[in-house]
Amino acid sequence: MRFSSVIALFYLLVSASAVEANPRREEHRGHLSRGDKNGMIDRLRERHEERKSKLAEMVEERKVKLADHKAGRKLLQDEEHERFSRQVVNFGRKLDQLHSMSESEREEMISHEVEMMERMQDRETEMFRREL
Repeated sequence: MRFSSVIALFYLLVSASAVEANPRREEHRGHLSRGDKNGMIDRLRERHEERKSKLAEMVEERKVKLADHKAGRKLLQDEEHERFSRQVVNFGRKLDQLHSMSESEREEMISHEVEMMERMQDRETEMFRREL
């Protein structure tokens, strides 16, 4: 009798958890329903502008830390100094690349990203359909 009660309780718990809303699925459905192509393109344009701003901020931050080190205000460990020096060069190179990108190159890159996001959404939609 006790074993059958445990089995019944287990069955109820499994059933209840299956009925509960899956937050990820709900989030996914909401994302797909409000994710029109023009909105996606606008979000990607914003993201690229934010990325340029963030890279510029990071370059400036590293330069300040290196200048503070050189002036003796705040000494860096050798590894930090080396890493910050590399990052100034690498982040600066990437920032120059983004600034020198023509409008057509930028739009092509955004178009490619939109295609990739649409493929990803299609795969996720198919995955969620299989779960049902």
